[in-house]
Amino acid sequence: MKINWFALNEIKPFDKPEEEKTPKIKEGWLNEAYVALGFNQKIKCFSMLPWEDKIYYVDEVGVLQEQIYPVNSPQWQEIWRDFLTAFVQHLEEKGWFDITYIAIDERPAETLASVLQLIKEHPNQEGNLLKVSCALNYQSFDHTLLEQIADLAIGQPHLGDQTVFRQWCEQRRTKGLPTSIYKLSCDVSL
Repeated sequence: MKINWFALNEIKPFDKPEEEKTPKIKEGWLNEAYVALGFNQKIKCFSMLPWEDKIYYVDEVGVLQEQIYPVNSPQWQEIWRDFLTAFVQHLEEKGWFDITYIAIDERPAETLASVLQLIKEHPNQEGNLLKVSCALNYQSFDHTLLEQIADLAIGQPHLGDQTVFRQWCEQRRTKGLPTSIYKLSCDVSL
């Protein structure tokens, strides 16, 4: 199987032949030139939870295909386990592991938990896990789950009680976990 990931309107292949256990991450989507230009504080890679669970790939004859892989399905787990194995190795080789985040847009807690579980299965050589950056648009916070998110942004309409939110942000800050607020331009609630 050959899976192609898309970035900047170019096909960036992630090869996984059936006979090969470890896929290869191809160069092009990020390289030393970008890092030299100053893109070296955070690299946010979207997303292990694609919209509508759709993954696009180019088949063996070069035709763009679309496949739905529901979160936690055996196929979803296989694809992302293979990817994380190769991705962690690639980041280590490039020296980018410590600045790279798996980024996730507004998704339900249960699907976010699935990604966090897969990431736990793929530590680097020193036993460290990829960091997660996440935007959330809901009010009920599972603090155990959110403690696993290194860089968190919460939509302004979903902050809940300001006193509780501020206390929680301070607790995260003492642990070195930044929390920010985002506002959609179409949201007139502020």
